[in-house]
Formats: sequence, structure tokens, C-alpha cells
Amino acid sequence: MTDEKARENFLKYGNPDGKGSMAVGIALPRFLQDVDYQIQVLVIFFILIIFVVPAFFLNQIKSNEKDVGGVDIDNRKIFTDMINENMLMKHIPGILAYSVEFSQMKVRSKDELEILKKIKEMDAVKEAIPKANDKRGPP
Repeated sequence: MTDEKARENFLKYGNPDGKGSMAVGIALPRFLQDVDYQIQVLVIFFILIIFVVPAFFLNQIKSNEKDVGGVDIDNRKIFTDMINENMLMKHIPGILAYSVEFSQMKVRSKDELEILKKIKEMDAVKEAIPKANDKRGPP
């Protein structure tokens, strides 16, 4: 360095131009930066970060409990108990009827209820409904 002042600034401040100042600001409303509200702001911030955000994601995960194949976890348990290598193909509709989605469906009218009763009494349908035994019944 040729300039003695620049050399001194470089050795002292790490910059030949001298001390450089830098201001940092936070884009928050003034009342949130006030020292009087500092504890309340920090408590609310930590509650949001530690409890609310994880609870939201946990709720989202729980509401969409599907396994790898996109099958509901409860249905997977039911199907695992009822499906085996000796199962007949005609029992598949009856096994699917045990699924959680079908069990949550409600009959909307009396006409619909009558139609369902007639369908259940048909011999072809009775044959397709799997028989629930002690070991492999619906949960």
C-alpha cells in the first residue's frame, strides 16, 4: 500500500477506506419491537413455532393416513385379516364392503334402504358376502 492512512485503516479495520458502518433493520411494526412488549412477543413467537406449526402438520398427516399404495391404514388392517391365498374371487366385493369408507356411508332415504334389503336377500349376493368367523371377522 502506498498511502500510509489507507494502510493504517486496512490494518485496523480490514478495509483501506476505514471503518464502515452497517445498519440492520427488522420489518416489524414498531409496537412489536418495543422493549415493553419484548417478553410477550417472544412467548407468542415460541408458542407458534413450538406448538402451533407442528400441531398443524401433525393434524395434516393424521387426516391423510394412507400407506404406500394409497390405501387407508384402517382398511389395510381389515384387508390383511380377511384376504389370504385361499380366498375366492366372489368374496372380494363383500370384503371391500367391510372397508372404513363403506361402513361410514349412510342410507339417505327409506327407498334406498328397501332397495339395499332386497339386494342383500338375493342368492347371488348372499353367496358373495364372506362369512365372518371368530378369527377373521370385521374389527
